[in-house]
Amino acid sequence: MADTISNPTTLNEPMREGQVVSAKKLDRLARNANQIKSGINPGRQVFPPRASGGGDTDYADVASPTGQQELTGTPLIDTFQIVAGSVVLAWQQTNPAQNGRYEVPEGGGTWKKLDQPRTVGVFYGNKYKLKWFFLTNVPVAGTYEVAGGGSTIEMADVATTANHQLSGTANVDGISKTFYSRVLVWKQTDATQNGLYSVSSTGVWTKLGVPDVVIVRWGTANNRLIYMQLLNNAYIANQAVFA
Repeated sequence: MADTISNPTTLNEPMREGQVVSAKKLDRLARNANQIKSGINPGRQVFPPRASGGGDTDYADVASPTGQQELTGTPLIDTFQIVAGSVVLAWQQTNPAQNGRYEVPEGGGTWKKLDQPRTVGVFYGNKYKLKWFFLTNVPVAGTYEVAGGGSTIEMADVATTANHQLSGTANVDGISKTFYSRVLVWKQTDATQNGLYSVSSTGVWTKLGVPDVVIVRWGTANNRLIYMQLLNNAYIANQAVFA
């Protein structure tokens, strides 16, 4: 019988109020909470909520930093000591079919391959701490690309669909100015102009910053999509927030 969490903030992991979870998930949440309290993992809660359906998001403790990863034992990976229960993202295997999330069993034997979500957030390590990985060529298995950090998550009312003059009160993605004041600009010819903007009632656009993750609320093309910032300051529309 699954249990419910009535106060997810106490565990510092993003969950919906009253979300039903398994006993195994509760054990993992409790372990994470203890690590956060002990200072091992400050900021683990920075990733967004899970999405549903084919646009799923999940997490790994660490990602293999270079090349082929042996899928067995309890090695040190990217400065993170693997233990039983650790989840590792292997993403640069010689055989792409071996790429994916793995759980380390008791005794450190052969790792168990888990599901293959489209998006994986990494919590620990040196090279890829708080970075995003997204699965490309879906549903073809195996190819991941790394995106920017997951420490800044913002909401936008709408997102642009082409290069924009960054002024005025015209409709954006089919949405009237009456219904938007925060716009994700992500298709500029000059990528340095990409980012989140505040738009005044008179049509003045002010850049607020370049968040790592932006969830878009409305639009004909961009309705309820998650946008992730790549390392080169570009954005990619990665998945639907909810089915």
